[in-house]
Amino acid sequence: MKKSLLILSLALFAAASCSKKDDTPQNETPGNYMSLTANEARTYQNTDNSTGTAIVTEYTSTSTNRDSTVGSRNYHVFTNSATQGSEYYAISGNDYYNLRALPAELGGSLAEVLYLKTNIAVGTGWDQNFNINFSGVPITATLHNTIVANDLSRTVFGKTYNHVIQVKTTVSATAIPSNNLTSNIQNYYAPGYGLIESNSLIDLNYLGITSHTDMVTLLKSSNF
Repeated sequence: MKKSLLILSLALFAAASCSKKDDTPQNETPGNYMSLTANEARTYQNTDNSTGTAIVTEYTSTSTNRDSTVGSRNYHVFTNSATQGSEYYAISGNDYYNLRALPAELGGSLAEVLYLKTNIAVGTGWDQNFNINFSGVPITATLHNTIVANDLSRTVFGKTYNHVIQVKTTVSATAIPSNNLTSNIQNYYAPGYGLIESNSLIDLNYLGITSHTDMVTLLKSSNF
Protein backbone atom coordinates (compact mmCIF):
# COMPACT_ATOMS: atom_id res chain seq x y z
CA MET A 1 0.00 0.00 0.00
CA LYS A 2 2.88 2.38 0.73
CA LYS A 3 4.15 2.57 -2.82
CA SER A 4 0.70 2.87 -4.36
CA LEU A 5 -0.52 5.65 -2.10
CA LEU A 6 2.58 7.74 -2.64
CA ILE A 7 2.51 7.29 -6.39
CA LEU A 8 -1.16 8.20 -6.41
CA SER A 9 -0.65 11.38 -4.41
CA LEU A 10 2.27 12.53 -6.53
CA ALA A 11 0.44 11.79 -9.76
CA LEU A 12 -2.62 13.73 -8.64
CA PHE A 13 -0.61 16.75 -7.57
CA ALA A 14 1.56 16.98 -10.68
CA ALA A 15 0.57 20.31 -12.03
CA ALA A 16 -0.06 22.26 -15.15
CA SER A 17 2.34 24.43 -17.11
CA CYS A 18 4.90 27.16 -17.10
CA SER A 19 6.61 29.61 -19.44
CA LYS A 20 8.87 32.63 -19.68
CA LYS A 21 8.42 35.86 -21.62
CA ASP A 22 10.91 38.33 -20.13
CA ASP A 23 12.53 39.29 -16.83
CA THR A 24 10.21 42.17 -15.94
CA PRO A 25 7.26 41.97 -13.56
CA GLN A 26 3.84 41.28 -15.02
CA ASN A 27 1.24 43.99 -14.44
CA GLU A 28 -1.64 42.64 -16.50
CA THR A 29 -5.05 41.93 -15.06
CA PRO A 30 -5.39 38.26 -14.11
CA GLY A 31 -6.89 36.21 -16.91
CA ASN A 32 -6.58 32.63 -18.03
CA TYR A 33 -4.28 30.67 -15.70
CA MET A 34 -3.44 28.01 -18.28
CA SER A 35 -2.52 28.66 -21.89
CA LEU A 36 -3.52 25.91 -24.31
CA THR A 37 -1.93 27.42 -27.42
CA ALA A 38 -0.40 24.82 -29.76
CA ASN A 39 3.41 24.48 -29.95
CA GLU A 40 4.06 26.26 -26.66
CA ALA A 41 6.79 24.37 -24.81
CA ARG A 42 7.32 24.69 -21.05
CA THR A 43 10.39 23.33 -19.29
CA TYR A 44 10.40 22.36 -15.61
CA GLN A 45 13.22 21.58 -13.21
CA ASN A 46 12.35 18.89 -10.67
CA THR A 47 14.44 18.31 -7.54
CA ASP A 48 13.82 15.14 -5.54
CA ASN A 49 15.21 15.47 -1.99
CA SER A 50 13.44 12.39 -0.65
CA THR A 51 16.59 10.37 0.06
CA GLY A 52 18.65 13.26 1.43
CA THR A 53 20.64 13.54 -1.81
CA ALA A 54 19.15 15.92 -4.34
CA ILE A 55 18.32 14.38 -7.71
CA VAL A 56 17.71 17.08 -10.32
CA THR A 57 15.95 16.36 -13.60
CA GLU A 58 14.25 18.41 -16.31
CA TYR A 59 11.32 17.76 -18.60
CA THR A 60 9.41 19.72 -21.21
CA SER A 61 5.65 19.81 -21.62
CA THR A 62 4.65 20.81 -25.16
CA SER A 63 1.17 21.81 -26.25
CA THR A 64 -0.03 19.96 -29.36
CA ASN A 65 -2.75 20.94 -31.83
CA ARG A 66 -4.98 18.10 -30.63
CA ASP A 67 -7.93 17.84 -28.28
CA SER A 68 -9.49 14.73 -26.79
CA THR A 69 -12.98 14.27 -25.39
CA VAL A 70 -13.20 12.22 -22.19
CA GLY A 71 -16.69 11.81 -20.81
CA SER A 72 -18.40 15.16 -21.21
CA ARG A 73 -15.23 17.24 -21.04
CA ASN A 74 -12.92 18.38 -23.83
CA TYR A 75 -9.21 18.16 -22.95
CA HIS A 76 -6.24 19.72 -24.71
CA VAL A 77 -3.33 17.34 -25.27
CA PHE A 78 0.29 18.01 -24.24
CA THR A 79 3.33 15.77 -24.63
CA ASN A 80 5.86 15.11 -21.87
CA SER A 81 9.51 14.74 -22.89
CA ALA A 82 10.38 12.57 -19.89
CA THR A 83 7.63 9.99 -20.18
CA GLN A 84 7.02 10.34 -23.94
CA GLY A 85 3.36 10.18 -22.98
CA SER A 86 0.42 12.55 -23.17
CA GLU A 87 -0.91 15.00 -20.61
CA TYR A 88 -4.47 16.34 -20.65
CA TYR A 89 -5.70 19.74 -19.43
CA ALA A 90 -9.09 21.41 -19.56
CA ILE A 91 -10.61 24.72 -18.50
CA SER A 92 -14.28 25.08 -17.63
CA GLY A 93 -15.06 28.63 -16.58
CA ASN A 94 -13.03 29.18 -13.42
CA ASP A 95 -12.21 25.50 -12.92
CA TYR A 96 -8.96 23.90 -14.14
CA TYR A 97 -8.68 20.16 -14.67
CA ASN A 98 -5.91 17.64 -15.25
CA LEU A 99 -6.56 14.07 -16.39
CA ARG A 100 -4.14 11.38 -15.22
CA ALA A 101 -3.97 7.60 -15.43
CA LEU A 102 -3.62 5.94 -12.04
CA PRO A 103 -0.80 3.42 -11.56
CA ALA A 104 -1.50 -0.12 -12.72
CA GLU A 105 -1.57 -1.40 -9.13
CA LEU A 106 -4.47 1.01 -8.51
CA GLY A 107 -6.41 -0.19 -11.51
CA GLY A 108 -4.98 2.12 -14.18
CA SER A 109 -8.21 4.08 -14.56
CA LEU A 110 -8.29 7.77 -15.46
CA ALA A 111 -8.61 10.29 -12.62
CA GLU A 112 -9.88 13.79 -13.26
CA VAL A 113 -8.26 16.26 -10.86
CA LEU A 114 -9.72 19.71 -10.22
CA TYR A 115 -6.41 21.34 -9.34
CA LEU A 116 -7.36 25.05 -9.41
CA LYS A 117 -10.41 27.25 -8.87
CA THR A 118 -9.90 30.94 -9.60
CA ASN A 119 -13.18 32.34 -8.29
CA ILE A 120 -13.20 31.42 -4.61
CA ALA A 121 -12.03 33.41 -1.61
CA VAL A 122 -8.82 33.00 0.34
CA GLY A 123 -9.30 30.49 3.12
CA THR A 124 -11.93 28.49 1.26
CA GLY A 125 -11.42 25.36 -0.80
CA TRP A 126 -12.74 22.11 -2.22
CA ASP A 127 -12.28 18.38 -1.73
CA GLN A 128 -12.07 15.53 -4.23
CA ASN A 129 -12.57 11.86 -3.45
CA PHE A 130 -11.04 9.03 -5.48
CA ASN A 131 -12.42 5.54 -4.94
CA ILE A 132 -9.74 3.01 -5.81
CA ASN A 133 -9.18 -0.70 -5.38
CA PHE A 134 -5.90 -1.95 -3.97
CA SER A 135 -5.42 -5.71 -3.96
CA GLY A 136 -9.16 -6.19 -3.66
CA VAL A 137 -9.51 -3.67 -0.82
CA PRO A 138 -11.58 -0.52 -1.55
CA ILE A 139 -9.80 2.67 -0.51
CA THR A 140 -10.94 6.29 -0.72
CA ALA A 141 -8.20 8.89 -1.15
CA THR A 142 -9.24 12.50 -0.58
CA LEU A 143 -7.50 15.65 -1.76
CA HIS A 144 -8.18 18.65 0.48
CA ASN A 145 -7.47 21.93 -1.38
CA THR A 146 -7.38 25.42 0.13
CA ILE A 147 -6.72 28.81 -1.47
CA VAL A 148 -3.93 30.30 0.65
CA ALA A 149 -3.48 33.51 -1.38
CA ASN A 150 -4.80 34.88 -4.66
CA ASP A 151 -2.74 37.97 -5.42
CA LEU A 152 0.86 37.06 -4.65
CA SER A 153 4.07 38.19 -6.28
CA ARG A 154 6.38 35.20 -6.64
CA THR A 155 9.92 35.05 -8.07
CA VAL A 156 11.08 31.81 -9.69
CA PHE A 157 14.43 31.50 -11.48
CA GLY A 158 14.83 35.29 -11.34
CA LYS A 159 11.44 36.10 -12.88
CA THR A 160 8.71 37.82 -10.87
CA TYR A 161 5.10 36.79 -11.43
CA ASN A 162 2.13 38.84 -10.20
CA HIS A 163 -1.45 37.84 -9.34
CA VAL A 164 -0.23 34.38 -8.30
CA ILE A 165 -2.70 31.97 -6.68
CA GLN A 166 -1.31 29.69 -3.97
CA VAL A 167 -3.11 26.39 -3.36
CA LYS A 168 -2.37 24.12 -0.41
CA THR A 169 -3.29 20.44 -0.81
CA THR A 170 -3.25 17.66 1.76
CA VAL A 171 -4.06 13.97 1.35
CA SER A 172 -6.04 11.58 3.49
CA ALA A 173 -6.96 7.95 2.93
CA THR A 174 -9.44 5.60 4.55
CA ALA A 175 -7.92 2.98 6.85
CA ILE A 176 -4.86 5.16 7.52
CA PRO A 177 -4.96 7.40 10.64
CA SER A 178 -4.29 11.08 9.94
CA ASN A 179 -1.17 11.13 12.12
CA ASN A 180 0.31 8.28 10.08
CA LEU A 181 -0.15 9.97 6.70
CA THR A 182 0.87 13.61 6.62
CA SER A 183 1.22 15.84 3.60
CA ASN A 184 1.76 19.45 2.61
CA ILE A 185 1.69 20.32 -1.08
CA GLN A 186 2.01 23.99 -2.04
CA ASN A 187 1.32 24.90 -5.69
CA TYR A 188 1.64 28.37 -7.23
CA TYR A 189 -0.14 29.39 -10.45
CA ALA A 190 0.38 32.58 -12.49
CA PRO A 191 -1.87 34.11 -15.18
CA GLY A 192 -0.95 32.89 -18.64
CA TYR A 193 1.71 30.57 -17.25
CA GLY A 194 -0.03 27.94 -15.16
CA LEU A 195 2.15 26.26 -12.56
CA ILE A 196 5.30 28.16 -11.67
CA GLU A 197 6.27 26.34 -8.48
CA SER A 198 5.32 23.19 -6.58
CA ASN A 199 6.59 21.96 -3.19
CA SER A 200 5.49 18.49 -2.06
CA LEU A 201 6.07 16.89 1.34
CA ILE A 202 4.46 13.51 2.06
CA ASP A 203 5.24 11.21 4.99
CA LEU A 204 3.80 7.77 5.66
CA ASN A 205 4.42 5.74 8.83
CA TYR A 206 1.90 2.97 9.22
CA LEU A 207 2.06 -0.67 10.30
CA GLY A 208 5.84 -0.67 10.02
CA ILE A 209 5.86 0.95 6.58
CA THR A 210 7.67 4.27 6.36
CA SER A 211 8.23 6.56 3.39
CA HIS A 212 9.29 10.17 2.90
CA THR A 213 8.71 12.30 -0.21
CA ASP A 214 10.24 15.76 -0.64
CA MET A 215 10.02 17.22 -4.14
CA VAL A 216 10.27 20.71 -5.67
CA THR A 217 9.25 21.57 -9.23
CA LEU A 218 10.04 24.98 -10.71
CA LEU A 219 9.24 26.73 -13.95
CA LYS A 220 12.53 27.17 -15.76
CA SER A 221 11.90 28.32 -19.35
CA SER A 222 9.56 28.32 -22.29
CA ASN A 223 9.49 29.23 -25.95
CA PHE A 224 6.86 31.99 -25.57
